Formats: sequence, C-alpha cells, structure tokens
Amino acid sequence: MPGFNKLGFALLVASICLTGIGCGGEMGLITVTGKVVENGQPIDVPDYEEGVNNLRVIFVQLDESGSAIEQAAQMANVRQDGTFTMVGNLGGGIEPGSYRVGIQNIGTGGDGSEGVDLWDGKHGPSSSTFVYEISGSNKDLTIDLADAPAAP
Repeated sequence: MPGFNKLGFALLVASICLTGIGCGGEMGLITVTGKVVENGQPIDVPDYEEGVNNLRVIFVQLDESGSAIEQAAQMANVRQDGTFTMVGNLGGGIEPGSYRVGIQNIGTGGDGSEGVDLWDGKHGPSSSTFVYEISGSNKDLTIDLADAPAAP
C-alpha cells in the first residue's frame, strides 16, 4: 500500500496543477511597476499624503478591436516619488494584454467638493491616449505626461 499512497499523492498534485492552469488562477498574472513623470521629472503630487488617492493610475483592458472592457478597470495609487505598483484588484497582478492607462490627479475642487480630477479628465481612463501592451517582458512603464500620444 505505500506505493499507492505515493502514486495517489502524485496524481493529486498533478490534478491540482492542471486545474490551476486550466482555470487561469493567478498563473500568468503580471505585477506592473512604473513611474509617472512630466518632461522626465516625477510628477508633482500636491498635498501628498501616504495612502490617500491624490494621484492614481487606472488600467483599462482593451479587447482585440481596441474597445475598453470596462469591468476590467484596475487602479493603483502613485507614491510621492511618482512610482506605482499595479497589482490588480485582487492583489495578484493583471492579465497580459493591451491596456489604456489613465492618470487622475484627485483633489478638492474650487467649490470645495472632494474627489475631483484636477486635470478635468484630460488623462482619464476613457480619454487617455497612453496605450501599453503588458506582457512578462514589458511590465515596467514610464508614463511621461509631456509625451502623451495624439488622440486618434
């Protein structure tokens, strides 16, 4: 019977591994790191406070035709030095693919309202012209606001 136990264990491990691959699981997810700059210099984050959404990047996955898959939008806060780490909504990374990357500068509007994009959506998730192909070999981005591609 000891041989059966080893064989049974091996089959169980193989089954778990194959199930993980078939279901997608966290296998193949990518953690993206990057920096938001303007003219090569870290973007100024006014009144920066750790953990507060002053500046954020929003990754919106695109389908084969370039249309947004809205339910696939994911967000990360930008640190005071302009860097960010995109780990996805569940913390394991994001799927490889094409993404429109929006940048929002969240603050208090002139009327005192909170949570206002101080750039009025100029680089927002639906208007941004920054599009990147995220893969295992392309997972470190520098987003230079001064070099925003022209809108199509």
